Amino acid sequence: MRGDTIKILYIIGTLDVGGTEGQLVELATRLDSSRFSVVVACLSSGGAFAEQLRAAGVKVEVLGFRGFRTARGLARLGRLPGLFAAFWRLIRFVRGEAPDIVHGLLFAAYVLGAVAARIAGTPVVIASRRSLGLFKESQPFYAAAETAARPWLDPSVATSTPKPRLGAIALLRPGAAL
Repeated sequence: MRGDTIKILYIIGTLDVGGTEGQLVELATRLDSSRFSVVVACLSSGGAFAEQLRAAGVKVEVLGFRGFRTARGLARLGRLPGLFAAFWRLIRFVRGEAPDIVHGLLFAAYVLGAVAARIAGTPVVIASRRSLGLFKESQPFYAAAETAARPWLDPSVATSTPKPRLGAIALLRPGAAL
């Protein structure tokens, strides 16, 4: 924490038009700037929302991850050096920003972001799972990656029934009075 300002680094795959991406823009641009400093890191590309965030004074960094999921078989092995290099860029970026909180949104961002943030020394690391994640059911690699990320995350809040492998989660029903 810098004085009275809490620095939050949001990590997301892209800022292409989508529901989670739009929610991130609303959150990042509406947080009280006297209390919060916001930075957004995009794993693969910027997208339509990047300029909207920049225009609102939010720093946006594009890290250049290439799709591991799109490669098949041995082609995946060929992408590993690039994936490790991009992951190292993520760690260095998080370390350089020195946020108080890292918040990963969607699968790749919260899996990679959790590990990178802890390596970089971030005190609070949370994840937003915004889907049922059905694509992982037939992909053991993704289920294993999510399980491996669990110990790196702080307890989180969900608005739907969580899968047990996400770790410590409190269920908050939509519309619940707080």
